[in-house]
Amino acid sequence: MGGVIEFPKERPPVRLPKIGRAESEFASEVGSHLEKLEVGFRFNDHLVEIQDEPFDGELDKFKLARGGLKFKELRATRAKTWLEQYVETGLDVEVGKKPKQKIFMPKTMSKSQSEELLASPQFLKKIPPVDRILEIPIPIRTRTDDIVFPKSGFNQELAVYVAPDAPPLSEMPLEQALEILEKAQEGFCWKHSQSKVHAFARLLTPFARELIGFHERPPFWFFDANRPRCGKDYLNGVTQIIYLGHPFEDLPITDRPEETAKRIVSALRSGRRMMHFANCQNHLEDAALIQAIAAPTINARSLGSNDAHSDLELPNEIDFSMSANMGLTYREDVEPRLRKIALAFFEEDPNKRPFPNPFLHEWLKRERVRVLSAIYSVFQHWIKSGAPHGKTIFNSFPAWAKILGGVMQAANLGDPCLPHQDEDLIGGDNRERAMRALFKACYDKIPEEWIKKSDIYDVIEEQVDSYPAFEWFGNPHTSSSGKIKKIDPLPLVLGAP
Repeated sequence: MGGVIEFPKERPPVRLPKIGRAESEFASEVGSHLEKLEVGFRFNDHLVEIQDEPFDGELDKFKLARGGLKFKELRATRAKTWLEQYVETGLDVEVGKKPKQKIFMPKTMSKSQSEELLASPQFLKKIPPVDRILEIPIPIRTRTDDIVFPKSGFNQELAVYVAPDAPPLSEMPLEQALEILEKAQEGFCWKHSQSKVHAFARLLTPFARELIGFHERPPFWFFDANRPRCGKDYLNGVTQIIYLGHPFEDLPITDRPEETAKRIVSALRSGRRMMHFANCQNHLEDAALIQAIAAPTINARSLGSNDAHSDLELPNEIDFSMSANMGLTYREDVEPRLRKIALAFFEEDPNKRPFPNPFLHEWLKRERVRVLSAIYSVFQHWIKSGAPHGKTIFNSFPAWAKILGGVMQAANLGDPCLPHQDEDLIGGDNRERAMRALFKACYDKIPEEWIKKSDIYDVIEEQVDSYPAFEWFGNPHTSSSGKIKKIDPLPLVLGAP
């Protein structure tokens, strides 16, 4: 848990259920002892402990990177001896000759008793609820509209557990804070200025998660580049180091959405804050991922279970990101939900590119407290400025736009809600690529004039080799049966399927 647990010097005896002692009485007594110790917590109506898993570069069985503070659900087999660290279960036994005396004899509860305890409402209502793990203290708005920062460890009134070794934050002048944040992302080959703005938004968003609303979704962060070795995942690692202490990469999205769903459910149940699918390829249409980047909650079943108790409704608070090189495409409903951070490098050998700080990740680990303090100072500047809202509407994520837009504009870091600047027909939404290509090809053939329907058909047919994006239209004249198709070009122009 990030520190040494001090077990009670004397464990209180708790008598196991038997005739004359109800299971509910036993469950309530065990829960009362645990409640005072704050060693077990109730998450999604299950007893969990918090473990600090090392970042070792390995993947777990769900192909997720290991590392960080995690919820670990206590199953019956482990729970029956885990509880013996804090209470001593047993029975009264008669010993000696007449008159016999009753003495308490330690006895481990059975697996069935452990299962019944973990499902007992009398037990669970005693266990303090926890909603989330935070690696650093972030600003939280209370019911009285005050903004507070949680302390390290368990904050029962906020239902938040903060890492015991969370770094202390201190305020600095805004100019100094901006210099530090600039240095934290120095040397990357931004494709255009808006990509750098989005990178700053990515850097600041985790700090604002509660101000935005834990129940509100942030954008899907998409790191792309025109070639390998541009530093997409390295750039994503900047935010991970700042907030989690280490960079990591999860395996890319595959063509199996059921596998993606299991990975996301596993991450949510462990209390994970970030997922980064590295080096994705081909066409993204994974239904599980697309649901996750938009839905505030995920309904699922506990893996390996099929009883009623295994139904889950998990708050979806994960910050999702992915990386890809030129050529990745995605469904048209993904584009409005992402913020693209595009890199581009055109020289022959990327290994010869000089960096202002070639050991940026190591510097970030050393200077993590100072970088976090810089982020803290940017938000303090925003609060002292009256906490203004962002000026640009972003309908996919209105709460994020209101808070992050306001924070960044108050610090003159740009507007994270502006449209993407890509005009190169590379990557992204297949329909958008096709339409962009069609407008360009039609204008090149017949500039500054209204174009006829038949001419549009001819352009698509004649230029399909020059514009691979035209494959989205299919053959405009013939169907798969070889018959002439009567296509109205207006729905195509309007973007209708």
